[in-house]
Amino acid sequence: MTYAEAIAELEALLAQLQEVPADIDQLHARVARAEVLVGTCRAQLRGVEEALNKLGIIPIPRSMKTVLITGATGGIGFATAQDLASRGYEVILHGRNREKAEKARDQLLAQQPNAKLKIVMADLGQLSEIHRLAEEVRILAPTLDVLVNIAGVWNSKQELTAEGVEKTFAVNHLAYFLLSHLLLPSLRKASDNGRIVCVASDSHKQIKGMFFDNLNLDGNYHGLRSYAQSKLANVLFCYEFDRQRKGTDPTIYAIQPGLVQTDIGLKGNSWLHSVAWQVRRKMSGNKT
Repeated sequence: MTYAEAIAELEALLAQLQEVPADIDQLHARVARAEVLVGTCRAQLRGVEEALNKLGIIPIPRSMKTVLITGATGGIGFATAQDLASRGYEVILHGRNREKAEKARDQLLAQQPNAKLKIVMADLGQLSEIHRLAEEVRILAPTLDVLVNIAGVWNSKQELTAEGVEKTFAVNHLAYFLLSHLLLPSLRKASDNGRIVCVASDSHKQIKGMFFDNLNLDGNYHGLRSYAQSKLANVLFCYEFDRQRKGTDPTIYAIQPGLVQTDIGLKGNSWLHSVAWQVRRKMSGNKT
């Protein structure tokens, strides 16, 4: 039986179930047949999904799934939230500034009134905030299908967090690493294994390796060097996570978004770097 045939018969059965049956045995027979047809449809859909997976195509979800997007108030994060909300995901929007987070949510709802959205707040430059964020997300989403690590910074001048970690490395990498591990219990509950997506960058090619003896780049700091190190750490993290992955662990991906519209280089940087970033944004051709 084909998928179309099963659906047609199932629709007819559902119409019959609206009527009062002659006896209880007839009702049981109709329900039993409906269960068989539903099983047939599911099997057909699984076959389609397996075929798509072999081709490297990720199918659009058939039912609502939940995704957490860090840095979802603008740029790549906001564009990702727009797309996944349109695909039927329940989207948890992370932001550092509540006003911006609420504005992003309201913009999405204006575009997609039926979107299922939630807001969570955290400064990803503080480890204690990441722990609190993970605890809140585990309550909001006991089962988390996708974690998209996007939030990031780019600083012209060296700045340390309260824990004494260079801020770019802390936000761009340590937050990815810690949040991903803290949310593993929720990600492992996803029906088809969860997914972790880390937005990396080919900027990691600008350095030859990690500065393990001096991760804060004391006496050797440059915005580009710091950013490149954080993005190299993203890639290395994804490779090692995948190497150690077992059983129900989520799959993990490091992606290079390319030249896109983002204001990461406009916040708190020198005038020269801000101008350079504005030129870079124009070169992106308004892509997000």
